[in-house]
Amino acid sequence: MKEFLKKIVLRPVTICVLVVIVMVLGVIGVSGMPVNLMPQMNMPFLAITTAYPGASATAVDADVTSVIESKVKTVSGINKLTTNSYDNVSVVVAEFDYGTDLKAKQDEIEEKFSLIDLPDNCYEPTFTTVDFNATAVATISLYRADNDIDQIIKDANLI
Repeated sequence: MKEFLKKIVLRPVTICVLVVIVMVLGVIGVSGMPVNLMPQMNMPFLAITTAYPGASATAVDADVTSVIESKVKTVSGINKLTTNSYDNVSVVVAEFDYGTDLKAKQDEIEEKFSLIDLPDNCYEPTFTTVDFNATAVATISLYRADNDIDQIIKDANLI
């Protein structure tokens, strides 16, 4: 170690040149990196919502949510399955591995749904994918004391 330090002390110009080379390579590397203020976020979530009008949360859970959950959990690639039963509606959310083709998984689940038997007054399940890239970056609220909707629309178009 002493020999190494002695060589460094005896050759300051070489060390300075090496430091400058490392700094230049660092600047070149950083300038070549892509920077994105809003990176693409493809979150692999698929929500299955089913309306069951007039049913209580316990009836929705027993007649709809548990039936859908039993079919959805057989699909491969699911990391987490979340179910919620409310009055009149069932929500099942499947979280898949990153890079999963959600359209293919949706088709696979729809194929399994052809085999399930939901109550007669239950609507067909609807599928929703979560797209964080389609969300608003900012939300602006406008208010007028006189509540003039036409003027609020004009003001909004000016923004």
